[in-house]
This record gives sequence, C-alpha cells and structure tokens, in this order.
Amino acid sequence: MSGTNAHVIVEEAREEAGDGSHEGGEAPAASAGRPLPVVPWPLSGRTEDALADQAARLTAHLAGIPGADRAHPADTGRALATTRTAFDHRAVVLGADHDELAAGLAALAAGETHPGLVRGLATDDPRVAFLFTGQGAQRAGMGRELYEAFPVFAEAFDAVCAEIDPRLGRSLREVMFAEGSAELDRTEFTQPMVSVRASEAEVAELVAPYQDVSIAAVNGPASVVVSGAADAVTEIAAVLA
Repeated sequence: MSGTNAHVIVEEAREEAGDGSHEGGEAPAASAGRPLPVVPWPLSGRTEDALADQAARLTAHLAGIPGADRAHPADTGRALATTRTAFDHRAVVLGADHDELAAGLAALAAGETHPGLVRGLATDDPRVAFLFTGQGAQRAGMGRELYEAFPVFAEAFDAVCAEIDPRLGRSLREVMFAEGSAELDRTEFTQPMVSVRASEAEVAELVAPYQDVSIAAVNGPASVVVSGAADAVTEIAAVLA
C-alpha cells in the first residue's frame, strides 16, 4: 500500500493435491505413486445419525463432481483425515477403488453393515502400542511396494541405503526387494551384530564409552545384542567372553 491507492496483486493459486471437497468442476488429478491396495475414508459425527448424515452428504457431493470415479481415492481420504473435525462417533470405509468405497459409504448412510465398513466410538482412554519385532519379522520383497507407492518412504530408504551399502559391500535394496530369496534371513543382513550372554545393565555399562556401538536388542534377562562398528563390538564381546 502506498500513497492514495491500495493495490492487490492476484496470482494463480499453486496446485495442491485434490481433496474431493471442492464444489463443482472436474475431479482432482490423481496423486502420484502406485495405486494403493486399500484406501481408508474416515468419517465422524456427534451422534450416530450425524455420522450417517455425513456419509450421505459425501456420497451426494461426490456424485455431483464430474469424473469423481476416476480421481485418486487417496486424495479424498487425505482430506477427510486432515481437514475435518474428529467427533466421537466414527467410521472408516475401506476399499481399493471408488466403487468399493462408494458401496461402503452407502451402507454407512443407510445404517447397514458392509465388509469394508468399520464403526467405533472414541474413548477417553486411548492407548497406543509400538511393536519392535526385530529379527524374524523380515520377508522377501519387504518394502518394495511401499517404495513404489510413497515418495517419502522412498527418499528415506535411499538415504539409508547410501549409508549402509558401502559397509555392506552390496545393495541393501537388492537384498530386501528380491522375491523368493533367502538372503534376507542371513544375520549379516537382518541384524549385523554380536549376541552376548549378559544382562542389559552389564552391557550398557560396557557400551557407554563407545560412540559407535549400541544395544540393538534385549532378547532376555541374559541375552543382549550389541551392534555397531566392528572393531568396537569385537572389543566388547572379548570382555564378556
């Protein structure tokens, strides 16, 4: 603003992933990445009736958008999960494509059951569980579909491989993504480590002076895995021999 005039410069809005919530016009362009095997559409309402009404409104809204059945369902799911208030009465419609999701949505609106519909009521005591499975949870081909579908995962995985591959002497990606290969079950790939018979407290005291070694797993009261730089790990193992 300057002088006696006020100017407003209007530019074209930057493109954003479509969320299925715009009014009219063409359906948003499909998101990049591989189609997901299943997509969640979360909805919520203050009451059961309100939840059903939300499903009915979304059904009508999508029906009024030309090309909505060709849009990427993940865009709608993202918008529902991140741009809507989460009330106590909740439901998630699951499906691989628009038709499956629309069928679950219609069932929710009608108060009916459906294989791709899950309902629930939020509690005042939510619990979160984290499962660290360690060696034994690996499988041939693990991570390949995530890598193809999610650029963020691919970027993080590439960064890990850049650090690991020179030390491994080969491509970790090839080891993980190969189908029908037993290489991933070999210890040097799943958990390069030394297993020692000692308590966690004993091992923690030995590991403390080292910057390049850590406790990788506690498998029992007297079974601990130490992982890190080879020379340092060897020194710790020698002390406990």
